Parts: sequence; C-alpha cells; structure tokens
Amino acid sequence: MEDRTSDQYPGAGEILSSFSSALQSLVVQFGGIDKPNLDIPHLSEGCDDGERRKALRSLLKEMASVRPEDALSDADIDATIEFFNRLYGGTPKYRHSYADICDTVFSLLKESEELDCGVPYQVNSLAENINIVYARMTDGGVPSTQAESVLKLCDHIELERTRLGHYVEQSKQIRDFNERREELERDAANNRKELEEKFIDKVDSMRMEFIAILGVFAAIVLAFNGAVGFSTSSLSALGTASGLRALVFLTALVGFVLVNAIVILFVFLWKLTSKRRIDIGGWPKACIIVADVALVLIMAGCVVLGLPCVRGVLGLPI
Repeated sequence: MEDRTSDQYPGAGEILSSFSSALQSLVVQFGGIDKPNLDIPHLSEGCDDGERRKALRSLLKEMASVRPEDALSDADIDATIEFFNRLYGGTPKYRHSYADICDTVFSLLKESEELDCGVPYQVNSLAENINIVYARMTDGGVPSTQAESVLKLCDHIELERTRLGHYVEQSKQIRDFNERREELERDAANNRKELEEKFIDKVDSMRMEFIAILGVFAAIVLAFNGAVGFSTSSLSALGTASGLRALVFLTALVGFVLVNAIVILFVFLWKLTSKRRIDIGGWPKACIIVADVALVLIMAGCVVLGLPCVRGVLGLPI
C-alpha cells in the first residue's frame, strides 16, 4: 500500500513524516492541549463556618459551569477531593447547609435560558460531576467520613434537581394554561361580538316586521275607509235618477281603485321591510290580473250600453 501511494503521489511519505515530527515537537514543547482546570476555592486552616459556606457555594457554581460533554480531568477530581477533605475533615465537623444547596441550584435556574427543554444543563452537570467525585472517593471500598458527607451533598443536589424538574414542568403547564386561557378569551370576545351583531340584526329585523304588521293593518283600514268614503261621496253625487248602469259602473270603479290601492300598499310595505328582491308569485299575480280585467270589462260594458246605437240594436230604450 505504501509503495503504491508513493508511486501515485511522489513525495507524500516525506510530507507525512515531516508533519508527524513537527506535531510531536509541539506536544513536547507545550505539554499537550488541555482544557483549563477548575478554579478550586482555597480553604485556610481554622477558617470559620461562613468562609466554608462561601467556598462550597463557589465550588458548586464552578462545577456547574462544566458542560456534560467536557469530562472532569483527573487533576480536577483530585483537587476537588482534597477540597472536600479539608472542608469536611476539620474540627469542629462541618455540615453543609441545605438552604445553600437550594439557593445555588435555583440561582442556576435564573441564569439559564433553556427552561423549555427542562432542567438547565448547569444543574445536570453539577449533579453528575459531584457523583463522579464521590465515585473516585469510594474507589478504596470503605467510604471515609468525608465521602459520607459528599454522599449527603449528592443526595441534596439530586433532590433539588428533581424538585427543580417538577417546578419547570409546572411552570410550562402554567404558561400553556395562560396561553390557552388568553386564546379562549380572544375566541369568546370574537364570538360575543358576532353574537351582538346577530342580535342587533335580529332586533332590526323584528322592528321592521312589527312596522310591516302595523303597516298592513293601517293600509287595510285606510284603503277600506278611503274606498267607503269615495263610494259614499260618489253615490251621493250620482243621485237616484242616474239609473242602475251608472251604479254598476261606479261600483266597478270603486272596486278597481280599492284592489289596486291595497296591492300597491302591500308591495310598498314588503319592499320597505325586506332586503331581498320582491317576487309576488304566480297565483297572486293571476288573481290581481283577473280582478282588474273583470272590473275593467264591467266598466267598459256599462259605457258601451250607454251608447244610443248599441241600445238601439239591443232594443233598449234610448
């Protein structure tokens, strides 16, 4: 394979050999490329409880800043174990505060922007890194007193991580509930507006229907009163000597005026109260036409019978 590569690409072996030598010299010169070590807080001899609490909180935040994909180095683990030995191995014996653990975890929640994805990665990193340190401290078999204290610290961090997970889930549910409530309120407002518009339209329609009903009765009363008044005045002016023919003609004329006046009033009211195109229908039109034609024929017959030539042909007195 090397011979074939050398034959195809002359000088490739020399280039690879030179690059490998240069890389080895860089590793020797700079001691390799390592990620930065953890900034382990310093605990002096005889420090008080307040300094220990502050140092522990600082270490927890430092370990939380390490992402899960960046594993702790052996130097970081050894330095952390040494810190815990000084922290829990002093006199009097130190017992970490549960309130400090809770406050530290929830401060990491405020700094995170990944609440929609669940528990922030800083809290998960803190729990995993503490477990790694505890596992290294118990490699010898029997855990030391300091290891037992670190185990309690692990339990407290794990408890806060679980509680934080429920808190994040409840926060998401509350946010979803509020969004759903706002959506329902918008839908209710739109539906209320639509119902109000329909109600207003219905009230307007009912008002127009009431006007139409009152108008119909008023039209009928006015039409009949007008027809009666017209016929009465006409008959009074006609006198008794005019004969039966004049009476029939006048009656037909009154009927013609009365029928067409009522029809015109009904059509006007219908057009006033209806937004649709007016279509009277087939049989009402036929009835109106038949009535008008009959009345016109009666009036025409009365006029024709009044002509002397027609009366002479029919043998009626002239």
